Amino acid sequence: MKARIGTRWGNAALVAGCLAGGAASAQIIPNGSFESGLTGWTVGGTGRVAVITSANVTPGPFAAADGTRFAILSTGPGNAGGGALLIDGNATNDFDAATLSVTVSIPFRPAVLSFEWSFGSSEQDQDGTYDDLFDVTIFQGAPPSDPFTAGRVFSGSSPRNSGSSISNFPNTHILTTSVVNWSITGAPPVSGTQLRFGIPGWRHACVPIPLPDTAPPFTRTIRFRVADQGDPEYDSALVLDRVEIRAACDATPLSRVTQITHTSAQQVSLQGGGFVWRGDAQTRAAIDPTGTVRAVVSNANLDGTNPNFVQQVFVRVGLGGWSRVTVLPMALDGQIQGLAFSGTVGGTPGRYLAIAAQVSPSDNTEIYRWDRVNNILTTITATSGCHNRNPAINRGGDVIAFDSDCTSLGVSAGHRHVLVWAGGGTNAVSNIITVAPGPSAACTARNPWLNHHADDGERDGRYVVYEANCNHGDNADGNFEIFRFNRDTGSRRQITTSTAPVTNFSPQIDRDNNGRNVYFLSNGNYAGANPTGAVQLFRFQCNNNADCTGSAGGVGGFFQWTQLTATAHLLYGFRVPFDPNPASNTPVTRFAFERFDLASGLTQVGYQAGTSSAAEQILALQNGVLGLAAGLDVSVPVVQFITAGDLINQNSDLNAELYSVRVE
Repeated sequence: MKARIGTRWGNAALVAGCLAGGAASAQIIPNGSFESGLTGWTVGGTGRVAVITSANVTPGPFAAADGTRFAILSTGPGNAGGGALLIDGNATNDFDAATLSVTVSIPFRPAVLSFEWSFGSSEQDQDGTYDDLFDVTIFQGAPPSDPFTAGRVFSGSSPRNSGSSISNFPNTHILTTSVVNWSITGAPPVSGTQLRFGIPGWRHACVPIPLPDTAPPFTRTIRFRVADQGDPEYDSALVLDRVEIRAACDATPLSRVTQITHTSAQQVSLQGGGFVWRGDAQTRAAIDPTGTVRAVVSNANLDGTNPNFVQQVFVRVGLGGWSRVTVLPMALDGQIQGLAFSGTVGGTPGRYLAIAAQVSPSDNTEIYRWDRVNNILTTITATSGCHNRNPAINRGGDVIAFDSDCTSLGVSAGHRHVLVWAGGGTNAVSNIITVAPGPSAACTARNPWLNHHADDGERDGRYVVYEANCNHGDNADGNFEIFRFNRDTGSRRQITTSTAPVTNFSPQIDRDNNGRNVYFLSNGNYAGANPTGAVQLFRFQCNNNADCTGSAGGVGGFFQWTQLTATAHLLYGFRVPFDPNPASNTPVTRFAFERFDLASGLTQVGYQAGTSSAAEQILALQNGVLGLAAGLDVSVPVVQFITAGDLINQNSDLNAELYSVRVE
């Protein structure tokens, strides 16, 4: 759970962290740089753990990240013993597990675990069955039983020359693709560890520590673990240095781009008594407001439970492994159309996931809500001869908006309307388009978005924005405009007023507590800075009241327009990286975007903080991008997307994969 700085415990934690300073907070783990050997640490599993220097790495060199000494956890040399485990949940046994742990009392919250790491593996050129791995887990009391996801805050698996992977954990970085035959010497019990591809350079990690919203201190055990996957022979080793607990991440750069999925372009499935070639594909993705819980639509066998490569929803918490939403009964050739995460509920980030799915080719697209804590699937719609799509969900997960063409739900035949479920049974929905003053039912409304309220459940999900050609009194020409609807009062505000060829689309609300800031894409000229009619990102800011009434615009008026982009490129998608804990109604000016670059003919994925294009950062430049999403991991924006590009030399088959970028 991410800390709410505005709570009384959050403020106390922030003060404690500031008084302690970086060095003092690091003393929570007094021997985190291992200059005093393993003093204060507990070794477990096979016990193949030691503290070494660069002199123990042959031929090396590999110097410590801090001081002269660092810890090494090895799966070797050779068969180190120990029973079979299922660490990442992919149904392939893991062997030779060694652990290094420390139990501490954390006197403040929020808190983060910061450490330097690298993972060298002899499996780098082996086939996918052999994929050694490591993980970092934070827990209270007894360690969790494998396989698990709760409490796992970081993980990785063998780097790959081919980019393939069998482990649910992401591939790590490489030193070289050539065999260099490094070994560990003079450091029992890890002496003789063979690392055929050496040890890549140090990487820095900083991850939030899950803590409840109660008063500190908090007693927690931090455990690092390595294991062989698929066989107990080829060695791998995790090296660690400067392990610290801090109040916040420091300025040390983190790995920016991470490839989250590693799948093959073709797989074989059994169908109709014969074998069928089916291509792996990641087609849609979502991320929760904290940027730590991800969902992806994929027909790959990401967790070992999808051998026939049926399209499924897989979820990953933190840097743990993928797990399939098993209660969603997807059949062969079923399709999943949309995903949306709730906020943190009961201390669980992204607890609820709204899903639009056609579970079989003969079925309709229906709306579901999955509770990932209790593994319960709620059926929101059950219809016939129609489709329900584009779900949006509020912070608390108890309001879902979607668009539908189902006449049984009150939609005019041949059109789409925006419907809202606010608890209750299946098909217990309301049609917000026909609420007075309603238009002729013969109109189309689509792509809804809900506000999130941090502390007031009654206002959480109260406001819906959508795009429609409906005439609620000021749209006689039937152009597609942006609307905002108050579900409590029935008040509706038409945000844009335009005529063709102006198009307005993709509305969103940031996590302003009152839903006053509406964002959308348009080729209109609402702020007077878009005379060429390029598609830009605009913000409508309501200044006066919850219903945004009044007609006087401008600074100090009832509403205010801001054009957030100024580009001639073809902007076609954006996501506001929502602050999960908004403290005021101040609108955000940071967002992720996807656009077509006219000069290169490629798609740009970028991030902008501010209203000037000088503040933008280009994160990726590829042939095509899908599934853009964004969140805030404490204060670090996290942008994820799907592309068939090879961004970090781990996707040589150019399959569509899920990538994540931390914008440091």
